[in-house]
Amino acid sequence: MRAGLLRQVVSLQSHPAGVPDSMGAPSGDWTTVFSGIRAEVTLLTGREFMSAQALNSEITTRIRIRYCAGVLATWRVLWGTRIFEIVSVGQPGLRPEILELMCREVKTGATAAVPSMPAPTITSITPATAPNNAAKAVVLAGTGFLRDAAVKLTKTGQTDISATAVVLASDTSLTCSLPISGAAAGSWSVVLTNLDTQTATLAGSFTVTEAA
Repeated sequence: MRAGLLRQVVSLQSHPAGVPDSMGAPSGDWTTVFSGIRAEVTLLTGREFMSAQALNSEITTRIRIRYCAGVLATWRVLWGTRIFEIVSVGQPGLRPEILELMCREVKTGATAAVPSMPAPTITSITPATAPNNAAKAVVLAGTGFLRDAAVKLTKTGQTDISATAVVLASDTSLTCSLPISGAAAGSWSVVLTNLDTQTATLAGSFTVTEAA
């Protein structure tokens, strides 16, 4: 899926198994499993709507995201203040990199603002130094890292250096490449920004040295 199609940002929530309440709905609080996920949200109309309705009369919306392991049809999607219950989870055309969530919008008087996530933190960068004659692959450790986070180096009086090839290993670890060829020698700060715009900074944690 082209990144340009993923213009919306959603969260996925799961519900703990529990005793249904008096209305037959699951009891207990919803828990955010994935937050800040880029998505393509399509409110179905016309032929697509009729086709979806033939499969399940409750389906009103199609949400496509990059593959996330473990997503279940018992989960729900939050998009801004709107809630969508997942009816089915599939992969269109058997494309392994995409999940297609067929959903129905929940009609409720309550708002569904995405729960505020803790701000990320960076605890270390490894290695913490490199010469300025080539890009350097590094590993960031910390907490609260989200999919599609952005990483950069900053230094007063210098242009920011944006990392490339950022790969999220988990919410506590990611790898990236720092294009520091020609960068000014000295200490640089590492800044990570999640899709929800929350940031973490590890001040003066990476040192660029003059190449021999």
